[in-house]
Amino acid sequence: MREPTPLFSLLGLSCYPYGAALALGLVLAVLVALAGFRKVFGSAEDGLRFSLWALPLGFIGARLGYCAVKASFIAVDFGPTFLYRFGLGGYSMAGAFVGVLAAAALFGRFSRRGCLSTLGAALPALLVAAALGRFAECLTTEGIGDYVDNPFWQFFPFAVPDIYGDMRFPVFVWEGVTALVICAITWRCLCRPQDAALTGMLLFSLTQVFWESLRRDGFLRFGFVRVNQLWCAVMLAVVTAVWLVQARPSRPAVLWSVLGLAAGIGALVALEFAFDKSPIDNRILYAAMAAVLAAMGAGLMALRHRALGKEAVHA
Repeated sequence: MREPTPLFSLLGLSCYPYGAALALGLVLAVLVALAGFRKVFGSAEDGLRFSLWALPLGFIGARLGYCAVKASFIAVDFGPTFLYRFGLGGYSMAGAFVGVLAAAALFGRFSRRGCLSTLGAALPALLVAAALGRFAECLTTEGIGDYVDNPFWQFFPFAVPDIYGDMRFPVFVWEGVTALVICAITWRCLCRPQDAALTGMLLFSLTQVFWESLRRDGFLRFGFVRVNQLWCAVMLAVVTAVWLVQARPSRPAVLWSVLGLAAGIGALVALEFAFDKSPIDNRILYAAMAAVLAAMGAGLMALRHRALGKEAVHA
């Protein structure tokens, strides 16, 4: 990993290796979108049309999301002109997803495909873009975790040297690999595009909470609450709500589902706080976090199976 240096400049804008790698990732994501829309709707052209909505809206969402979180810092150091000074950097993955979700809602309405079905067809492409974006962080100083002091683990993919030559845990590698695995799972679910969208969001949210907790870089946050983790909690709540509506369980079952989700999120918040404030070994806390996330995933997957069963009965 190294300090970013520009490849070239054009019209006053510098092109960095990370930006070039991310652009390549977006091109590949568009190709995956063509295949996804062809598999779901039988129309690769819809994948291209959706991409023409998603790329600009995702970019706008990423920029606005970053500016919203860093508003006080931007107001003091740059002022309102920062919003369109793209060469200064500053983007949010959570904001990009909101932009893409807006694209899915608009395209789904105008094409009469539906928002969730559109999102399901597009989700493998989004996960490819996320994975390649994470891998591209090897060209920056981002995406790293704690120091790896044990020489036994000082090799790739468990450690990479930072700009000072110290060995650090490469969170970006594992986030990228995880996104590709979820992409493969989502692809297999595309026979039910709405289920693909919800299942992909569930798996990505649960894993992202864990990997983001390991980051020790310039991540966006509100106090000790990381923006990406907060966004994942919102996605989990949305997925739970949709599956509850589809499953139509009894009122006690709804109550237990909501309480279970709230308890899980509360436990995750407590663990995140404990990493800095508790004398407990962080390895134990991370094991506890993994167990909480696994329990939440198991409970929500059970709700998913019930929702799919109801869907089959009413089909």
